[in-house]
Amino acid sequence: MRAYTEYVFLTTIAFLLFISYLVITVRSDSVDFDVSGIKVPNEAINNVYQLYIDDNCTSGSYSSFKNSGSFYSSTSKDILISSVTLPTTNAASGIIKIGYADTTVACGSVPTNPVIKYINSSPDVDNFLKLDVLINVPVSKYPFIYVSGFDYSAAALGTEH
Repeated sequence: MRAYTEYVFLTTIAFLLFISYLVITVRSDSVDFDVSGIKVPNEAINNVYQLYIDDNCTSGSYSSFKNSGSFYSSTSKDILISSVTLPTTNAASGIIKIGYADTTVACGSVPTNPVIKYINSSPDVDNFLKLDVLINVPVSKYPFIYVSGFDYSAAALGTEH
């Protein structure tokens, strides 16, 4: 063999192993999460929010979603609500409406300029009701829920996109 051939060969192998390490590491760090039908990039996990409303809202009232104790509205990106969970322990059917508005309300009357994006009747079951929805809430709007037929609580999962 010629001089330095072994060094070139070993350096090439080391370089290829290093590139393989980088490719495997980057690929394993960018795994997407599947959350209720939405692909949430691993890099965007900071933009996922658990939303909720005040406990035991009365039937026929509207309630805006909160995050960390205050009403939630994004100031920079649209919000995509992907799932809503309601405990339906009253075993009564009712109407569920989900949308967004300009103002907030805590278990009360209609907020200002409501836009309803989802409406459906709830089944007469004594269990948790999980709704897989895709509701886009524009920037600076407040997502809300309305339920008639039974007193309710609700939680939702939202991502900024």
